Amino acid sequence: MTNTTQTKNPRYPGRNQKGWYKRSLMQKEAENHSFPYENPYLIYVLVSSDAPTNIRYVGYTSMKLNLRYIRHVVDAGKRKSNKDKWVNEILTNGHKLIMVVIEDGIQTKSDACDAERAYIKGFRDAGAELTNMTRGGVGTDGLAHKAETKEKQRQARLRKVEERRVVQMCQEKLVA
Repeated sequence: MTNTTQTKNPRYPGRNQKGWYKRSLMQKEAENHSFPYENPYLIYVLVSSDAPTNIRYVGYTSMKLNLRYIRHVVDAGKRKSNKDKWVNEILTNGHKLIMVVIEDGIQTKSDACDAERAYIKGFRDAGAELTNMTRGGVGTDGLAHKAETKEKQRQARLRKVEERRVVQMCQEKLVA
């Protein structure tokens, strides 16, 4: 019996695939943007069409920009970071997410990370309310979890310890 809530996958007619139609629409949206940059790394900012001078995110990438754009849109539907909430808000209000390249031609990942950090610091120093969670570059440098998140992580660890204890007790009773 075929699940009618899923649509047929056009590449593989015998298979169902959730979300392929949504992805194809996002790819069409990204293709409408002009992304002429082909250099190894570049720095970009994200703004909303309703406030194009209000920079809210700084990033670097070596991906093709249309693919990076799609990744931002897709991630916004899956994740709960400040950037993702902002992107969701833009899209649900009928505005467009705009990606603007501010520097290209960066040859190494290290240089791209350094440039991203410098732009994030510069924009924050100028008063921009960036949604970047870290100071930039690779890793979580500058990420500070909220007290609520730390408590959730602590509770999850405690549950795992308790689950292991219960499993061990059950295994011991089965062996005995």
